[in-house]
Amino acid sequence: MLTIKNLSAGYGGPIIIHDVALEVGEGQIVTIIGPNGAGKSTVLRSIFGLTQIEKGSSIFFHQNNLIGLPTSETAERGICYVPQGRSIFPTMSVEENLEMGAYIRKNKEEIRENMEYVYEKFPRLYERRHQKTKTLSGGEQQMVAFGRALMLKPELLLLDEPSIGLAPKVVADIFEKLLEIRKDGTAILMVEQNAHMALEISDVGYVLELGRNKLHGPGKELLQDDRIAEAYLGKISGK
Repeated sequence: MLTIKNLSAGYGGPIIIHDVALEVGEGQIVTIIGPNGAGKSTVLRSIFGLTQIEKGSSIFFHQNNLIGLPTSETAERGICYVPQGRSIFPTMSVEENLEMGAYIRKNKEEIRENMEYVYEKFPRLYERRHQKTKTLSGGEQQMVAFGRALMLKPELLLLDEPSIGLAPKVVADIFEKLLEIRKDGTAILMVEQNAHMALEISDVGYVLELGRNKLHGPGKELLQDDRIAEAYLGKISGK
């Protein structure tokens, strides 16, 4: 579905990521982990057209080149992005935020069906659909951010630190929802600080260090790798 090769990118200054390569297959969950400053978020932003990409890089989605496309066209092609920090509209209601997610849709029946899908996935949002999002808990606000992206029924969902700042029980609920979303046919590429939980549900994991590929492999195999366990899980594998 998504193939990235030789991706080098930054924000107009020094290059942040160098020759990064990764793939996301149909219906997969793929996680990028690594230390702070490794360039993980820059990979997601590059896919969505929010960085300055160097010549020689390639980002293909269903064999179509994404480099140079405006973000609206990337969304139209089936990719949605939930940035770190959620970026919801705090003074708007839950339902108004969700409607904003369907800004490129013209078919009112499709918008209604997608709204029903989001409320089915996140029943709490239906209960709070008329509340301003600034009155919601952190977990509920994250649900709004997910729901807004799902209003386009994307083929690929990009998530930047979906668990950040959330209580452990809420994090567990969020990861359960990610499995449901994948089961419904949406592939997920995420950057995540909770390496253990993320790799546990991931088909493939990638490790970035200093803006470059370090390791990759099946998520559960990476969990058993001593290098990963010591660096990112706070323990030695098997102990």
